[in-house]
This record gives sequence, structure tokens and C-alpha cells, in this order.
Amino acid sequence: MSTLLTLQLLKKYNLLEKTKVYLIDVSENVIVATQKCDFFLPESIIDPKLKGKIFKKLRESKTAICSAEKIPWKNNTFHIILAGFLFHHLHDSTKPIVANEIIQVLTPGGIVAIAEEWFKNYEEYAKNHKNDKIPLALESIISFKKLSGLFSELEITYKTGTNHKKNFYAFCAQKIN
Repeated sequence: MSTLLTLQLLKKYNLLEKTKVYLIDVSENVIVATQKCDFFLPESIIDPKLKGKIFKKLRESKTAICSAEKIPWKNNTFHIILAGFLFHHLHDSTKPIVANEIIQVLTPGGIVAIAEEWFKNYEEYAKNHKNDKIPLALESIISFKKLSGLFSELEITYKTGTNHKKNFYAFCAQKIN
């Protein structure tokens, strides 16, 4: 969803055609499904007139099936990095490694946008979803304060409220040097 919203926003500023999309995931199935555009497109959020252009970008995307612990691109490669609901899937000891990898491949002046799950009472949430058709992954929820602290060398330029009334938070940070 974060990729779709970003591509839609880039079109608004006439940057979509210039944009190259890179996808990274540990799951080949996720990469293949994304490149085949085999997912629900919420037309109430994404302009249906952009569907063809957005899907073309996804089909043409460069991919890496790997862990974000070692991003396979050179330092200072990307102007925009999206990490949508990634960090709660990582072991606590791995979170700083992944944050550092993101910072390394981000260009000076580049932006990282992060959205992450948050629950006041995750145990209650997990209990309510224990019978879901697709079980919850083993998750390690991280607070806004702890996650944004992993990016302390970047300047946070945007953040959602952190009062946790919703089950997510987001922030954008810029690499200054």
C-alpha cells in the first residue's frame, strides 16, 4: 500500500515516469505477486486512472529476494526508501542492523518513510486474532520512540501522532549529509 500511495503521489508531481521501483523481500512469492500485480487495489484510495501506469512500474521493478540485513545495492543509491510494516517482523537484535542498512543505501538528502504497527495491548490483539485463517507471524512490536531512535542520525521531517489511538504510526526522516 505504501508503494502504491507513493507512486500515486509521484504522479501528482510529474515524477512517476522518471521513477525506478526496487522491491526487496525475503519471500519470492511476495515479489512475484507484486510484479504480477496480484493484489487488491483499493480504488477508494488509489486513483483507478493510474492503475495501468502504477502496474507498469511494478512489473518493470528491479527485485532482490533477501533479508534487509544486507541490502544488495551500493551505499547512497536510493532517494526514497519505504519500509512499510517491516520492523515488527524482525528480531529485536536485527532491527538496528536493518536501520543501518537503510541509512547506508539512502542518498544524502534522501527520505526514508516508515510505517509500523503499534498496539497498546498486543497480547489482547493476538488473542482476538488467534483463530484467523492466516495466523499472526511471530511479531516483535517496536514503539515509535525506539524505532525513530534507530534513525537518530537522520532528521525526522514528519510523524503521525504517537498517542497510539490507532494500531500504527508513521514517520519520514531525511539524510542530511
